[in-house]
Amino acid sequence: MRHRVVQNENGQSVMEFAMIVPLLIGVIMWLISSGLQFYSNIAVASAAREAARYAAIYETNLNDPDDRIYEIVERALATVIPGGTYELQVKWVSEDGIQHDSLTTEDDWIEAVIVYDYQPLLRAEVIKVLLLGPAEEAKPVQLIGSAIFKNERWLY
Repeated sequence: MRHRVVQNENGQSVMEFAMIVPLLIGVIMWLISSGLQFYSNIAVASAAREAARYAAIYETNLNDPDDRIYEIVERALATVIPGGTYELQVKWVSEDGIQHDSLTTEDDWIEAVIVYDYQPLLRAEVIKVLLLGPAEEAKPVQLIGSAIFKNERWLY
């Protein structure tokens, strides 16, 4: 006499799907967040290039918030996710590598550095909050872009 073992596999694929979907969604969210951060890093580097180029050609006054260099940086950073803050530093570097706060000779190089406080969409803190409960506020990621241009004011 043979006994038949009945195996009911109804719902097995649904259960496997339910186990995989959260992992799949997490990976997709991480890819989107990483892509946005990479894109923002490129935008910050581009803003630094624009600022250095402008400072290499025109006189700039960093103490004046209405100076055109800030408008150029704001326009270049407009594609980044809003909510972040930035700090712009422009320095003039002589041929021997000494930094100055203003233009000293025609042979100076202009260096622009932008430090942008980026707030990512998805961070490890989000996962900790989901698993462990409330946590302290997440700190922004600093994206740094810099560019160096040769002084070209004497050309114009």
